[in-house]
Amino acid sequence: MDIADQLVWSAGDGDVIEVARLLGQGAVVDAPSRDGRTAVEQGYADVVRQLVIAGADLDQQAGEYRESTPLCLAASRGHTAVVGVLLDAGVRTGAQGQMGWVPLVLAATAGDEGYLARRRTKQRRFGGLSTDTFGISSAQNGGPLMGACGMIANMSEPELDLFSRLWDEHKRATFPPHLRGQDIEGEDMVMLDADIAGCVSSSLSGPLDERRRSILLRCLAALEKVVPSISDEGGAVEYYERLREMAALATESGNAKAQ
Repeated sequence: MDIADQLVWSAGDGDVIEVARLLGQGAVVDAPSRDGRTAVEQGYADVVRQLVIAGADLDQQAGEYRESTPLCLAASRGHTAVVGVLLDAGVRTGAQGQMGWVPLVLAATAGDEGYLARRRTKQRRFGGLSTDTFGISSAQNGGPLMGACGMIANMSEPELDLFSRLWDEHKRATFPPHLRGQDIEGEDMVMLDADIAGCVSSSLSGPLDERRRSILLRCLAALEKVVPSISDEGGAVEYYERLREMAALATESGNAKAQ
């Protein structure tokens, strides 16, 4: 195990003393482990504070597919102490990551929007965006369906009506509380929700690029695994079935655009 692996491993154990020792021995604070993870995304506030002091890049790509940021990961996982450390260090709070997530929105999905709202009293604003379901600014996008023109040419009218209805329903729906922080069949249920919704919202404003289409295809495969294992508490099955239907429609639209 090289020193980068040791650093990430120790950060994941919450071992502040070992993290400090490794940094003192020359470990690069943002060096990824062999599986691509970095120390700052491991989820312990005292460790993150040490890494901040050592100069960690708080805007670095993070997550399994490097699609996220340390703040988004902490917000989505309900790690409020880590969020506090990052905010105190001056981390950016607007839309971020490859999907343009807004941390406040992820925190709301994870059940911690109250904490982040209180932190906003320190004059930190989450990018100046309205906090609709996925941080899409109504002022910027002209409402949730202004971008639907990007799909009209490739969707029949019934399909577009269905897509619009599903999206509106999803924005009004409450994330199933018992799935916050839960992994099913190896899938983080909060991030699965966020990945699909981010791609779907992008599809409303124009053609899906290859990266987002690949994300949706991966999510559709994941849903095939997880939906049969979901306990239907709080309408959870309906919630994820709706996500699956939107993902399928958006992917099919992307296929039509490519032809």
